[in-house]
Amino acid sequence: MYSTKELRDRVDWLELQITNAALRGTDLVPNEEDLALIECYARELYDLSDGRNEVVFDKLGRPNIVVNIWCDEKATLNYLSGGSNTYFDVPSYPSGTANRALHPAFIVGDNAVRGIRVGKYKDVRVNGKNYHVSLYGLPPAYGSGGFTESYDGLAAECDRINAGTYEGGVHAGNITRAIFSYLGLLSVTEGFACRGADYYCHSAQKTDEWGEPCGYLYNGQYIHVLTGSGPNSWRHDGTPFGIWGLKGPTYEILHGYITDGGVILTVDNNDAAEMTAAELNTATSEAYKATLMDGTRVARDSEEEGETAKMCYDYTADPGEAAASKTFVLANSFQFRQTNNNPYGAVSTASMAAREGVDIPLLFRLLLIAPLKTDTPSGTTYMRNTLDAIRVALGGSCWNGGATASFGQFYGNDWTPTGSYSIGSGRFVSIIK
Repeated sequence: MYSTKELRDRVDWLELQITNAALRGTDLVPNEEDLALIECYARELYDLSDGRNEVVFDKLGRPNIVVNIWCDEKATLNYLSGGSNTYFDVPSYPSGTANRALHPAFIVGDNAVRGIRVGKYKDVRVNGKNYHVSLYGLPPAYGSGGFTESYDGLAAECDRINAGTYEGGVHAGNITRAIFSYLGLLSVTEGFACRGADYYCHSAQKTDEWGEPCGYLYNGQYIHVLTGSGPNSWRHDGTPFGIWGLKGPTYEILHGYITDGGVILTVDNNDAAEMTAAELNTATSEAYKATLMDGTRVARDSEEEGETAKMCYDYTADPGEAAASKTFVLANSFQFRQTNNNPYGAVSTASMAAREGVDIPLLFRLLLIAPLKTDTPSGTTYMRNTLDAIRVALGGSCWNGGATASFGQFYGNDWTPTGSYSIGSGRFVSIIK
């Protein structure tokens, strides 16, 4: 029987051996002689975690340490609502629509899935090259190198991985807004909000919590930590088996959500976890749909007017042209659209209001686009509504996000689909059918 410390030490050791085996190979593809070792370490990790942790290989033959999130009671809206509709109102669904009683993270292609494999660790960086792989004890990926850590860069990298032929390899996706928001709702329901490396390698909330410094220097200090370092409180469930790094040191690059000129567009349910780069193309894909305030989903280019217009972000007053933070609301029409990219909107997600006469659709609460009725995760939503400007959102926190940035933090004012995100990393996911 392990003590708490002994259990954590054993898990770390097993995962380090898996990482070292990958490093001995080429581009993190283990040598043939190391595969049996990985299988041995993986079996013990699976047993220790009672199946919560697993090692799966992608189509290129690279190992990924994942956390299995099963479609069980905790995936249901009844559970996540906190009972008696505490956090959001659960609608009554007619018989034969059981999928609709699940959080969107557990619906892909309009079908309920068995679960989701979520990378235990963020993308990693080895010798200046980014890898869309979940491994312990390595610097987190950022910026460019190998592939560019950006919305489009991750989509293209997933295509490259999935074109591989490794027998038994699973489909590689990137973390989505649906998955990230599900984890946020789970944290509220279960009363545990993880901390992380969100201020120069330590927690801004609890400054005696540190991770192993790595990466590059800013103002003479390290700003990144090795994946998996730091206490158990940096895992989503507070255990050695939980998802690490959801609150720093880099933001999560989330697929399946964009704004186009301030109009809020999302991909249905968790379909983005399995889409190709072409299907995720933010400029042309019809997979991104707008939402009306009654919850109806419509094509992004549809002409909706009046009370049935598409939900969007709009300022509460003329934002002007100065580069400054401005207050905004959820709306279904534009009264104050900005004319250049200098101003930006910034509102606490917990206090996000809807314009008078506008109802908030349930989907927006489930994706944390809108606040819960109570106990919304901390953080700020950022946006710009410049006409024809497409923006994506990074979730969580980065190395200097501070104590107030958590599952309610969505940095969506600056980041275009392309470019090089120096403060964001992807995270491997795979759907369990």
